[in-house]
Amino acid sequence: MPIISPLITNNYLYELRCWEYAPDCHFKASGRVLKTIKRGGENEAANCDKKPASHVLISVPGMGDIAFINLGETVLPGYDFLPGQYGVLIRYQRREVYARYDIVGAAGGEPPPEVWSPQCIVTRLGTLHIEDLFYNNPLPVEEGPKPADALNVQLSNLTIL
Repeated sequence: MPIISPLITNNYLYELRCWEYAPDCHFKASGRVLKTIKRGGENEAANCDKKPASHVLISVPGMGDIAFINLGETVLPGYDFLPGQYGVLIRYQRREVYARYDIVGAAGGEPPPEVWSPQCIVTRLGTLHIEDLFYNNPLPVEEGPKPADALNVQLSNLTIL
């Protein structure tokens, strides 16, 4: 199963803390902090390099947690029409986004091909914007889902549940 390591740009008022996450118990798995992303940090990987977690939880003080839940090759029922070998569920402020993706070798080997790195921005007000998917060839934006309250989804292969 590939590792999920969102690239976070932190424009929020405070630093963000990234945790190892256990979705089956809805809690920070081991209490292990993977990384702290300081205010103003740009494109910082949310997962650690030495012992990466399968699932990542990003704490946004005063706003809640952003959960990146790695589904591996599991396909959610009713969403088998979405392309991509692997799945991820992203949860934030009672909204869910289900994404499918493929991993292809990157030119020059950066980042390693087993790492999926969506580019995300946490805005000054704590809104999450998913800018793009690092290893994807999306359809034109016009064909994708419309932005939702807390999640501004800009790609066609993301579906808001």
